[in-house]
Formats: sequence, structure tokens, C-alpha cells
Amino acid sequence: MTPDEKGVQILHYIWPNLSEQELSVNAADYARIREYLSGKGRALDAPSSTLSPLSLDDVLGVIDDIRRLSAASRRWEVVQVVGEKLQHKNLTLPVVSKAVDLAVSLWLTVTVRSTADLLHANFPMLGWADDQTLEAVLQSAFQSPKEETPKTVATTVEIKGDLTMTNLVTNFGFSIRWTHNLIEHLSIDWVGRVITVYEHKICLWNHLRFKDSPLPPHILEEAIDTLNLLFPFGDTATETFLRKHGRTFYGLGYFGRRRTLKIDDYSYWRKRIEELQKVLDGTPSGLQQLALDKNRSNVLAFTTFWIATVVGVLAVMGLAAGVASTVYAKKQYDLALLQYALSLAQACAAPGAAEQLPEFCS
Repeated sequence: MTPDEKGVQILHYIWPNLSEQELSVNAADYARIREYLSGKGRALDAPSSTLSPLSLDDVLGVIDDIRRLSAASRRWEVVQVVGEKLQHKNLTLPVVSKAVDLAVSLWLTVTVRSTADLLHANFPMLGWADDQTLEAVLQSAFQSPKEETPKTVATTVEIKGDLTMTNLVTNFGFSIRWTHNLIEHLSIDWVGRVITVYEHKICLWNHLRFKDSPLPPHILEEAIDTLNLLFPFGDTATETFLRKHGRTFYGLGYFGRRRTLKIDDYSYWRKRIEELQKVLDGTPSGLQQLALDKNRSNVLAFTTFWIATVVGVLAVMGLAAGVASTVYAKKQYDLALLQYALSLAQACAAPGAAEQLPEFCS
């Protein structure tokens, strides 16, 4: 089996109804998720793997087992079923448990661990207890934060159209970190000014339309909407930005949705979008801070800077003119001395000059 055929097989584990035509049309986007899954496979084959002797095929097969089980199946029931299927591998219970977690993480691109393993975690993940169903874990994790104050018409906020990742990176000093883990999406490191973005837009769409994923549909829709917001289709700067970063989802468009600029249309990621919105109210960094913004809210700073700049330039020009004038005067003086010496030499060369001009030709 060629690497490409193996990659297609991997994708069919994730989405059994995926057509060959779609794989061809969106080849670049599927190549990225395939590369990620294949990387996990190479890690399984490494001598240091904690899941030995399992292969990637074994773990991907677990996805089918979880998919077939009832949504009401608790974690210990899932682990039991998988353990019985893989009993010929003579696996320990911890290895079976880790295989279940990895299968879920590859299927949903949401990092999941048993609650016992969370103590050793050093990155965002969901804890899945033995008596919980996967559906309950995901529903709980992606619940909308409780509103401190009830929504009213007066508090409804219109998101600025220039809230794009390109603008935040280019003009406000942020950088972007790409992630395969949906839990990390739009997390913000304010100290390092780093925004983490989930990159597999095609996965969100497939989970939404094939309807065999335990991820809440409204979360899938909202995640797509956040990507539509921050990476608007039809924006040349965004297209260039994504191409520079080697991300291909610009060509996927809006997936039949729209770029919504109403903050009330966002629930789970609302707070993070509000925080990014406030960034645009601050002072740009770099060369952009020298320009007048669209709302002309920085008129005073803009005017002060450019007046000071003009005054500074004029002062420098005046100083340069003064220096040039001094240099010119010195050269004129030196030239006058040379002309005087030449005239004196010519006068002293005349017959009888020494007697007639004893003070100059002696």
C-alpha cells in the first residue's frame, strides 16, 4: 500500500462516508490532517511508545468501536469492549485505556485523558472519568460560560469588520500558534501576545455534516464561525497571510455559513472574541501606529507625532544648512588666501619689485 493509499484509508476511519471526489477537490486540506494522523502513527511505531505493541491501524480501529457503542456507554464499558477486541495483543488495562484516549483524540481532534492521567498533563485536555459517557464529557467541556449579566438589546455589540488575524498580527504585535486540539482554540497568551488557532476547518465541517460525532453541533458551527470571522474569505490580505503560514483552509470558503459580526452569535468563544475586539481599541504597534485609524480615534496622537516629526525634520535641515554654510565660508576664506598669495607672487616677480615693495617682496 502506497503512502497516499494509506493516508486515504486513515481518513476513511475518521469519516467512513467521505467520497473520493471530495478527497480530490480538497486534497490540500485533507493532506494536512492526514499528515497529522500519520505523525501519530510514526510515534506509535517508535521504540519508546507507551502503547506498544499497538499500531496506528489498531488505534484507528478503536474509533469504529467507540462509534458503534451507544452514546450512553460509560468509559469503563468502552475500555472493556476494546480490551476484549484486542485481547490477542496481551495488553495491560492502562495501555487499553490510553488506546481509547488516543482514538478519541484522533477522531475528534480533542485531547482526552482518563482523570487519573490528568495529574501528569502539561497541556489542555479533557478529563474522562470511568463513570462518564464521552458525550457528557464533551457537552460539559463546551458549555457556554454563565453570563454575569443578562443580555439586553443595549448590550449587544457589533464586532468590528477589521477584527481579522492578519490585522492582529500585522498591526498589533500578535503572533499565531496553530493547534490540532480544539480545546485550545482561541486561547490567548497575553504576556507573549500569542493567539492559538485550531487549524482543521475541514474536520469541523465533516463532523457537522456526517452527524456521527459526539461533539455538540452548535460548537462545531461556532468554531467554523470564529474561523470565518478571523480569516474572512474574499480578503486578499488573509489569503496571503494563510499562504505564508502554509495553511490551506482559505479556499474552503464559509461552508455555506456567513461571517457574522454580532457578538451575541457567539456563545462558547464569546469572551475571547470580546478580548480580541478590545485589542483593536488600543494603540497599534510598529509602523501602523503612525497612521490615522478608520475611526479617527487617534487624531491627537497622530497629529502630535507628525507635528513633532516635521519640527524635528526642519530642525535637522536647519542644522545641516548651518553646517553647510560654515563649510562654504571656510572654503571661501581658503580660496581668498590662495588668490592673495598668487597675486603677491605675480607682483614680486616684476623687475624692481623688491625695491618698490620691500614690505611684501623682501
